[in-house]
Amino acid sequence: MEEIPGLSIPLTLYAPETAIKDIIGEKIADTSLREEIDDSFYVVDLGKAVEQYETWMKCIPRVHPFYAMKCNHDNPLVKVLAQLGTGFECGSKREIQTVLDCGVKPCDIIYANTCKQESYVKFARQNGVSQMTFDNEDELYKINRVYSDSRLVLRLAPDDNSALTRVSFKYGCPPANAQHLLNVAKGLGLNVVGVSFHVGSVVQNPESYADPIRAARRVFDLATKLGFQMEILDIGGGFPGDLYAQIVPPFQKFADVINRELEQNFAASEFPSLRIISEPGRYFAGPGYTIVLNVIARHTIDYCDDEDDDKKAPEFRYYLNDGLYGSFLNTSYKPVTLIPAFLKERNPDEPKYSSSIWGQTCDGLDFITKSCTMNKLEVGEWVFVEALGAYSMSSCSNFNGFNTPACYYVAPKHLRALLEETFKPDELKT
Repeated sequence: MEEIPGLSIPLTLYAPETAIKDIIGEKIADTSLREEIDDSFYVVDLGKAVEQYETWMKCIPRVHPFYAMKCNHDNPLVKVLAQLGTGFECGSKREIQTVLDCGVKPCDIIYANTCKQESYVKFARQNGVSQMTFDNEDELYKINRVYSDSRLVLRLAPDDNSALTRVSFKYGCPPANAQHLLNVAKGLGLNVVGVSFHVGSVVQNPESYADPIRAARRVFDLATKLGFQMEILDIGGGFPGDLYAQIVPPFQKFADVINRELEQNFAASEFPSLRIISEPGRYFAGPGYTIVLNVIARHTIDYCDDEDDDKKAPEFRYYLNDGLYGSFLNTSYKPVTLIPAFLKERNPDEPKYSSSIWGQTCDGLDFITKSCTMNKLEVGEWVFVEALGAYSMSSCSNFNGFNTPACYYVAPKHLRALLEETFKPDELKT
């Protein structure tokens, strides 16, 4: 492994045959970015985002990805995606500013928060970010006051029952109400240019995209009859890419449904100038982030049978130096039993014990896994969790006074030219 000199972030290149354990071992020894030698940290493989982009463009080339900033706003990741040519979905003033600072053009940003703070709308206007979503009448009156020449996208509320995290109960207009909102926009002289929807997070049924695309076509037709020039279709996010990929179909299954429905409802021959975008978050952010954790404490619970005084197998509580208030908020309510991988090799015949895994704060709710069966861990041992880049760093806090994890950035050697173009000296804010 080698460093690229002169870049605005420390970045290690690795050979194709290098294993993640080898990289982790090197970074455990390198404490230059950590306050304490046993602090948790991320190994961030920026090459994973490049792989995901290449797969996306191969599978659904008509759809331009607009990365969802809320998923992970880590600046090096944003820079790489911007260099590749993605657009960006932003929900706040700070997210818009971060993307603009990375050199992204305003036309490649969509302000996809349907209920916006008025001062943030003014900020978008001042910076030329004109594409924004709405799903209710009062939002139209607000936009008319503040940014009347914006380019509006009507967000629909689809059926998102197949998603682990539903969003339609909070955002989106029922398709039956679309005509009314279009009439209000027309009466105000506002410019509606598209339709969007979001089928939720961690979608388990690829067919969930079919009905919303069909509904979007019906709204396109309604809007066209009112005289609106419809130019944008936004199919939202929900695609696999992080540690939950094990419980959902592969990305190609989603691409097949989307390609089929786009061909049937928005054929390129009928809509030659239509811009089709999407809002993938965990698809890009998830795969490249591996968190490395230290077992800071262990509580052994011994049991004794009162009838025959025979000892039962002990149970173990393990305490790691990250948890619910750090990188694991998004895992606490999902149906995946999270067991970290071990750096230390294990004998296949080694016994396994009933265990639970907890974070380091003093809050009783701070757990990672309440119940599992696993090999015995030692205090001071290092473990890791792969594909944890989605909604992890972005929700980290310093609750109870604990540090947030440092990041060590790596990439495969064949991306040297791209990375040298992306990370120029003094250009990147970290």
